Amino acid sequence: REGEQEETEPGYRWLRTELRKEFEAFLDVTTKYYSYIEEAKAQNPDFKPNDPTFGQLYGAFSSVWRKRMLHADVAGYGKTTQEIVAAIMDELVNGRRPTIVFGPNSAKEVWEAEVKKNHPRGDVLVVNSYDPATLGGMQGRDFVVMNYEAAGMPVTRKKVIPVLRR
Repeated sequence: REGEQEETEPGYRWLRTELRKEFEAFLDVTTKYYSYIEEAKAQNPDFKPNDPTFGQLYGAFSSVWRKRMLHADVAGYGKTTQEIVAAIMDELVNGRRPTIVFGPNSAKEVWEAEVKKNHPRGDVLVVNSYDPATLGGMQGRDFVVMNYEAAGMPVTRKKVIPVLRR
C-alpha cells in the first residue's frame, strides 16, 4: 500500500510523465538518426561511420533535448563521435546549422577526419588563422573547427572551451 500512495503524489506523477516524454523523444530522434544514416549508406557505399554506443546516443540526444551540455570525458572515450551524432540529431530536430568546435591545434585534423568519416555530408571547414574572409565561409557548413587563436581569442592554459552549438 505504501507504493500506491507514492504513485498518487503529484511529484511522482510529474516525474513519470516527464521521463515518459523524454524516453519517447529519445526513441523518435534515435530512429530518425538511424534512418538518416542508413539512407546515407545506401546512397554512398563508401560511407562507413562509427556505430555509436548507447551512452553516446543518449549523451547526444541529451544535448539536443536539454539544449545544452558540457562534455568533458577523458581522452579516447568517444566525445568526437558523440558530438557528431548530436549535430546530426540536432539537424533532424531543429534544422541545419553549424557546429563550432574550439580546440587545440592538434585536435583540428582529428575533428576534420572524424567529421568526414561520421557525417554523411562531411562538410567541415578548418580555420587556421583569424581571417574575416575565411570566417565568412562558415555559412552553410556542418562543422567549423578552429583553434583559439584563429577565433581571435587570447589563449590561457586554464581555460578550455568545448564544442559549442547554437
